[in-house]
Amino acid sequence: MQRLQELGFQNITKHGCGIYILVYNSKILYVGQSMDCFTRLSEHKAAMSQVRKGNKRHGDYDGRRRYMLFNEVYFLPCEAEELNVMERKCIMMLRPKFNIAVGNGYCGQDIRSVKLPVELEESILELAGKQ
Repeated sequence: MQRLQELGFQNITKHGCGIYILVYNSKILYVGQSMDCFTRLSEHKAAMSQVRKGNKRHGDYDGRRRYMLFNEVYFLPCEAEELNVMERKCIMMLRPKFNIAVGNGYCGQDIRSVKLPVELEESILELAGKQ
């Protein structure tokens, strides 16, 4: 996960717009986006507490929320207009266990044609190979 930090992913310490990755025991479980990642993370933490209390099982989904354990979070700041494309591209490359498949298109754009910065794309592919 050190590689994520080298690419600009960072721990969430303040409110910010961007892409986040939830990790449990070095496995990437979920890629998400938010205009306010700090607040969104607090929602994930509340769901995680339900798993720890035994009210939900790791991986449960109730149609609105995924209940999962995670022990690392990485955050990549980006502009609001980049959120959808960046998130979908990361999901397609990493294939996290708890993301629902979205197909190749999103908002009329073929995600396969979207280019991430070369260094970021290479590192995401490297991470995907380790999953």
